[in-house]
Amino acid sequence: MQSIDGHLNGGIPNVDVESLKDYWQTFTKLKDKLFRPLREGFYALAVDREVIRGTIYGDTEFSAYADKVEAAFEAWKSAVDKKLRSIAASTKHKDLIAEMAEMRRSKRNTCYLYQKCVCKKIQNSYGKTA
Repeated sequence: MQSIDGHLNGGIPNVDVESLKDYWQTFTKLKDKLFRPLREGFYALAVDREVIRGTIYGDTEFSAYADKVEAAFEAWKSAVDKKLRSIAASTKHKDLIAEMAEMRRSKRNTCYLYQKCVCKKIQNSYGKTA
């Protein structure tokens, strides 16, 4: 939903920034690096637009998390590689997808945001179309 007040008077609505609460819980200092209070109900960017990406990638919590996600993905990839390479015409794709999703789900606490934002969407889309 658009904020007319934000368009007319400038600022990013607090509700928009706060809707990213899962990120702020994981990257505890990043919100304050990126945003500053502007006026009642609105934030402003605390950095120039040109350095937003660098600010995020330079955050130590973000970098550590990215390494954690990479390690979790590599472990999962290693675990499913043999199964994927042995797919045959007789492979039951629904069962294979469910098994691989369960393997990923078993590492739920490893990468909270990855699990919440990516895996759920993938699992839901396969569940609806498979």
